[in-house]
Amino acid sequence: NSFDTRLLSSFGVLWIVSVVICALAPKWIWWVQLDFAPWVRMIGVAVGCGSLALLAWSDHHLGVNFSPTLTDN
Repeated sequence: NSFDTRLLSSFGVLWIVSVVICALAPKWIWWVQLDFAPWVRMIGVAVGCGSLALLAWSDHHLGVNFSPTLTDN
């Protein structure tokens, strides 16, 4: 179960890094280039950061009741 959590966390980190790179330096990931204005990409980064802040907030307030994976009680 610990391996599953580490694997999911690794994929999550890789996904976040790729989204940030795509927004800030889209030429580094040439195969996902979309023709958006820079301000649209920045709004996407802001929304993504806001969602991470909401995730951290919910993790903090739920405490032991928060789990990154589905559990069967």
